[in-house]
Amino acid sequence: MAEVMRLREVEGSDNDPAYCPVVIVTLPDGTEIEAESDTPSAPLSGVREGSRIHIIYDPDRPTTISTEKGLRTKELAAAALIAVALAYAAFRIAVDVLH
Repeated sequence: MAEVMRLREVEGSDNDPAYCPVVIVTLPDGTEIEAESDTPSAPLSGVREGSRIHIIYDPDRPTTISTEKGLRTKELAAAALIAVALAYAAFRIAVDVLH
């Protein structure tokens, strides 16, 4: 868990405002660093200054974090891409069989 110190405004989808949480992360050695989420969230998503959020970070790059919401979004995007690729492959096989 990390505490949200501020929200950095970025341009979201459809040019709507979105926010990247900037948090203080305490590393295993006790060092505190400032890190920013790589996934913007909508203003009403419940993430506000002072909120505590679940994060995941790469120990080699601890200043860039992912929120649980961001990970779910990336997993869904990957699944959608795989589904499209499988549908295309099935279509190509069907076309080859019919010709």
